[in-house]
Amino acid sequence: MRIVRLAAMVVLAFAPAVGADAADDKFTKALEAAMAADGRGETMKAAALYGEAVAITHAAEDIEAEQKAADALVTFADAVSRRLAANAGKKPPDPTLGTVLAAVLAKLDPARPGAYVSAPVLARNLLCLATEEGEFRGVADVAKVTAAHRTKAGSGRAAPVVAKYGDGLTSVGAGAFEAGGATLDAVTAEAVKGHWLDLAAHAGTEAAAAWVRAGKPEKAVATVTAVATAIEAGDSPSRRSQDWSRFAAKRLADAPAPVRKPLEDLVAKSAGQGDQSSGGSAAGGSPTARGASTVARMLSHLAKGRPFVSVQCSAKGWTVGWMTKKSEPESAAFDSSGKCVDEGGITLALSDRSVALRAIDYAGTAGQIGDGRPSIARAFYLIDEGETWSVASDGVVSITAKK
Repeated sequence: MRIVRLAAMVVLAFAPAVGADAADDKFTKALEAAMAADGRGETMKAAALYGEAVAITHAAEDIEAEQKAADALVTFADAVSRRLAANAGKKPPDPTLGTVLAAVLAKLDPARPGAYVSAPVLARNLLCLATEEGEFRGVADVAKVTAAHRTKAGSGRAAPVVAKYGDGLTSVGAGAFEAGGATLDAVTAEAVKGHWLDLAAHAGTEAAAAWVRAGKPEKAVATVTAVATAIEAGDSPSRRSQDWSRFAAKRLADAPAPVRKPLEDLVAKSAGQGDQSSGGSAAGGSPTARGASTVARMLSHLAKGRPFVSVQCSAKGWTVGWMTKKSEPESAAFDSSGKCVDEGGITLALSDRSVALRAIDYAGTAGQIGDGRPSIARAFYLIDEGETWSVASDGVVSITAKK
């Protein structure tokens, strides 16, 4: 079933079912209502309606409509972030970005790893926001989403680490600072091992804050030192240290000076080093010929649940398997600054050790999408070495590992 019908798409030989028209109408109304609510300044109502629009596409297993909903949601989330930045310190305060996105999450199927918008990925990002904002209301509910994917087939090795992060934040929110610190230290170590350094920075910051509140600043020093060491040893230490300092300096502002020192030393040492990401081109990049794209023709007859693109993570970089191209898989280097690669109408976004389906050009007329860092609303999945991320025709993501 296709909810969104583009004029340039391949015309199927059969007429759409009545149910498809009903779903189309429901989706369109939800998306239009979300935009209207945002225009009236009803941010929380808009968030819930955007969540409903995405949920409709997930229930319909309609990857094309999900793309449209995701693009609108990203625009909304970015606008909310800008408004919050402009109104910082306003009284009464605006709802936090975490509160707004939690309203989106509440409308999603928690079990569905969507191609463009994903409950488990959004939940992970909300946990990170909780650390950044120091706001733990609703964290226990968000943690339930990550816990549901802890051992679920196809969730990947990062899933139990993220679930443990949710456990740690739940403990901190309940005032169990020592237990939370121990759990979050374990998350930090596992995230460093998986090269998920953004997750390590968030979990490590929360662990340090918990240890300080538990009256054990020496443990906080050890945690911050471990994160600083991992970032310094990785690529782009200057950018990473600035990203980390943006929230950690605020969260640890009242911590003893020795706790903050490893971060401050790293920022000072990394200043002026520049971004060391590769910046090189990768698989794809050629414009799609005008007319229905290769992927549009493929998806018009691909069996439900069959993957149409895959990316494998190795120690040296990515291996991209384009089902739209009959050739050997192509390689792409890790790049912490974020880059897009494309082939046959499929555009993927690769950022550090995470992958997302960025867009499908059904008509075959769209231009190249620019590189850039991930949006908080997009489904960037953390991948470990030896794992393969893939997207199926029904819009479901799977992460599998070599046996």
